[in-house]
Formats: sequence, structure tokens, C-alpha cells
Amino acid sequence: MSRSGSSSNTKTKTYPRLELVIMQFRRLIRRVGVETTDEYVEKLCDALRQGWIQSVLIYGFDKAQRAHVEVSLKVDWNEHDRQLSRGSVTVSVDPDIWRDDLAVEIESMIMVFNQAKTRDALTVKWRINLTSRVYANANLKAQVYRELELADAEPVKWASTSIDSDSMNIEELSELTASIRYSR
Repeated sequence: MSRSGSSSNTKTKTYPRLELVIMQFRRLIRRVGVETTDEYVEKLCDALRQGWIQSVLIYGFDKAQRAHVEVSLKVDWNEHDRQLSRGSVTVSVDPDIWRDDLAVEIESMIMVFNQAKTRDALTVKWRINLTSRVYANANLKAQVYRELELADAEPVKWASTSIDSDSMNIEELSELTASIRYSR
């Protein structure tokens, strides 16, 4: 979906900045088919509110456990804090572009991910990267691991050594970057 052109609809929806950031993670997780509970997603949202999560990475794996596609969403917490300090505590979006409160950049990456998932019969698995603040504090890291039921993961093995990627900053949420990687 393009942001260009004018809309005859002048209505906007306004959200607290952090809640709109969290909404993007929630929508991404649900729309790519991550198998998890609503309770766990709420734990994840609480961890985002605490500033503990840097990124969520969602993979499509084949039967040999090789990744074919990855979609990720990353928060730059320094940029988030800058926006808040500038008084940008709320964000207004055009509901004709942000259908179901989802950034068009994320929506397009979900579409590519889901096409690959269906085409190649991939299994969806996900990972969470924590912020450097969490990794630097052993007690906090242990607490977050416990609360989110995390464990260290093995490096992802890709189906191909040739990997294409694309990243997009979210126009209305400058602290968010959506990325997709896929093997050729």
C-alpha cells in the first residue's frame, strides 16, 4: 500500500506512542502465525513497556530446521526517548493507510513472510532479543529470562548462503524498524 496520493478522508486515530509501538509487535506476532498464548503476548507487551525488548525475530523453517525467511521488528529505545522528550507522546495515524492499526511497512513484510511460509510449507518459530541494558545486568537478565521463560538459542542456520534483505523505518514511529530477510 502506498502512502502517496491524497485521501478524501481526513480522519485520524491518535494513540499513546508506546502503546502504538506495542500494537505493532502484537499484530506482527498474530498475523504471521506464531503459536503462543494471549497470556504470553501480554507478558511480551509488559516487557516492551519496561524497555527490556530490543527486537522480535520470526522465522520460517523447513523440515531440516533451516530458515528460509525472517521478519523482525526492532525498537530503538534511544530514539523513543528522544521523541518523548520532544513532546511526541502521542501519534496520529490515518486509518485508511494504517488498516487495523498496523503500519503499512509491517503489513507488506507480513505479506511477503506469509507467502513464503505457505509456498514452502514452513514452520513458524520466533526469538526475542533483549536490550543491552538487560544483558549488562545479570540480575535483571535472570529476572527477564524467568518472567518471559527464555533460554539461550543456537544460531539460526539458513537454507542458503545467499540471503536478500530489506529494512524500513516506520514513518510515524521513527523508533521502529521492520526488516525481512529471505534465502534465494
